[in-house]
Amino acid sequence: MESSVAALEPKVRQILGAPGIDLSTISAKRVRKQLLEIDPTLTPEFVKDKKEDIDKIIQVVYEEISQEQQGGEEEEEVPTKRAREEDASEGQGSAPLKKAKKTKTKQEQLDEDYARQLQNEINGGRARTSRAASSKPKANGTKRGKKGPKSSATVNSDGEEESGEEKPKKRGGGFKKEYTLSPPLAALLGVEKLSRPQVVKQLWVHIKANNMQNPENKKEIMCDESFRAVFGVDKIDMFKMNKELGVHLYEPEAAS
Repeated sequence: MESSVAALEPKVRQILGAPGIDLSTISAKRVRKQLLEIDPTLTPEFVKDKKEDIDKIIQVVYEEISQEQQGGEEEEEVPTKRAREEDASEGQGSAPLKKAKKTKTKQEQLDEDYARQLQNEINGGRARTSRAASSKPKANGTKRGKKGPKSSATVNSDGEEESGEEKPKKRGGGFKKEYTLSPPLAALLGVEKLSRPQVVKQLWVHIKANNMQNPENKKEIMCDESFRAVFGVDKIDMFKMNKELGVHLYEPEAAS
């Protein structure tokens, strides 16, 4: 039965990695629903019974894809720049220049995605709220001031989008669940409690601010002193960093 749950990992990756998926608004509930749609062998009873195990897989894949987007920036800015200069001076070389242009588009897309995720984090989901508000018809013309709590439901494991009033009570499940951080991780991030995705995002803020990515292999992080205190190594692969985080996140009750 355990192996049946583990076998869902490629399908979860397919859902979260699909074109057009916005990781800042996806919810575990929506992923479970899509699993039922794309896998005819799954039953609602099985998904309900194994909800906790499935959510763990969803969270791990979510973090890995999120890291790929944040860490997998364009290998070098120089080739693109050079291609642009050649384009201006020669105005030829259609095939290679096309490739350079494609890389630039990917770079811009990744930067936009990353900036949007960080902005959502800083603004407390304000961007998601306005997006949700604009998609609703303005039939009554009445002002709906309760959109804020609803938007936080999007990343809640059980987030029922319709139950705006009860949402604050249900916070703490799924991607939004907060953990107590280990002392070295708390010292690095400057806070004692965070959800796992927020920990990953803040680590990347620190990595980028201190230019800690290996220029020859962007997936390798060159640890500074505060990173060494957490991970105990001089360099670490970004996927290994994600897995190692588990030992630094404690259940709030277990931590006290």
